Formats: sequence, C-alpha cells, structure tokens
Amino acid sequence: MDMVSDEVSSVDFGTKTVTTKSEKSYPYTKLVLATGGIPRQIPLPGFQELGNIFLLRFVTDARAIMAALGGKNKKVVIVGSSFIGMEVGNALSKGNEVTIIDTSNAPVARVMGEEVTRPAMLEPSRWVARSQ
Repeated sequence: MDMVSDEVSSVDFGTKTVTTKSEKSYPYTKLVLATGGIPRQIPLPGFQELGNIFLLRFVTDARAIMAALGGKNKKVVIVGSSFIGMEVGNALSKGNEVTIIDTSNAPVARVMGEEVTRPAMLEPSRWVARSQ
C-alpha cells in the first residue's frame, strides 16, 4: 500500500488515472473515495456521471465496492486517509495494489493529531507505507 500526502487535482476516467496537485499520476482499476465520517463527493467534473466511484457509509456500500472490485490484482486509489479510508485500504491491499491520497501529513491526522500518528509511520518524511 502506498500512502501519498497530496491533494487530488483531477481524475481522468478515460485512462483511469488520478493526478495530484504536485502533478504525480496514479493509475487505478477501481477508485474509492474515503473522505471521512461524512461522505463527501469530490467537486470535480464527471464524478456524478460515473457508476464506478464509491462512497462508504453503509454495509450496502461495502458490498457494492467488493462486487465492483471483482477479483484480485487491481490498482485501487482511495481518496481520504481517516479511519474509513485506512480500513478500506488495508482490506483491499490483500491481493491488490492500493494507493491512498490525502491532503494531511499523516494518516488519521485530522482525528488523532500528527503527534500521535506521525511516530507510527514507516517513512514519516515521505508518508509512504508499502504492503505487498
């Protein structure tokens, strides 16, 4: 699992690529938005028209994500690194390549504070944690 501290600036649904403010691109086969306790849509063009972008609030949402994911070996991008985004990332990282993008400097930092979350990170200066 890759953790990226950046802001999503665009999503290209044709090429299935998320681009960040720092102009880095992340390809995906499935895209999950995990923006926090209150599901929020990213205000970018095209999000309302697509059926393969998910919010997670209820069990039915989780079932829809799993059904859309299908098998393994997918590239999944999750936008949001609070508890829900991190849980989804952990669950989907088993057999898939997962990238989590968020504007905070550390996972769950908005909830727990950076002084709590930063020491637990493997590479705090880059905010990247990998799992295979």
